[in-house]
Amino acid sequence: MRGLDRHVPVVLICAALLGSAGCATSAEPGGSRTVTVTRPAPATPSGSSPTPAATTPGPAPTHRQSRLPGNCTSSLPVASVENAIGRDVPGNTSFVVGAAEADIDRLGYLNCRYGLPGGPAARTATPAIEIGVSLYGSAAAAAKRIPVTVDDFENHGAGESPTTVGALPATVLTGGEGDGYDVPTLVLASGQRTVAVSIVPRSGADVTHELVAVAALALKHTAG
Repeated sequence: MRGLDRHVPVVLICAALLGSAGCATSAEPGGSRTVTVTRPAPATPSGSSPTPAATTPGPAPTHRQSRLPGNCTSSLPVASVENAIGRDVPGNTSFVVGAAEADIDRLGYLNCRYGLPGGPAARTATPAIEIGVSLYGSAAAAAKRIPVTVDDFENHGAGESPTTVGALPATVLTGGEGDGYDVPTLVLASGQRTVAVSIVPRSGADVTHELVAVAALALKHTAG
């Protein structure tokens, strides 16, 4: 995902409790390593589609949050994303858990990718839906990341439009050029957290509505 979390050192996570179908690791610049756990998305019974859930973001934590709870499998499973947008997301799901990055006061990071092909193609494929949640040491540090991200997208040709997720201001970025910038993306800050959601648009779908619904889901389920 571009912008908020483009350079993310990550920690190894391949715990048995995930019940994962597979776990792949790869080296990254600077000696960090990326671990992506991939599993098939749950099937929806033939002839039925999820019903959109009335998702509203929970209140920002009033205490200092020191970590993000869980991972994509436990906090943001594909079924909950499907319920939020009212449609199936076929394909595989993978996630990356990021480590602290002191120079921007980031305490941790979670990246969830849904609707990926199977096999080696998943490594370079654009996910149908991607959620990035970062936790910072302070609300001020989190807020600083939003204009950085907006500028980054605008430098790649994207336009911005305001929206809201619950009562929170958010920015939708569309029309960019280049890998990661050409997918509609919503960014916002809530307390110590930033959320970035990207969704590949589908014919006839209101992508802004889907972006808002998934961002609200992410906020609700990553509060510590």
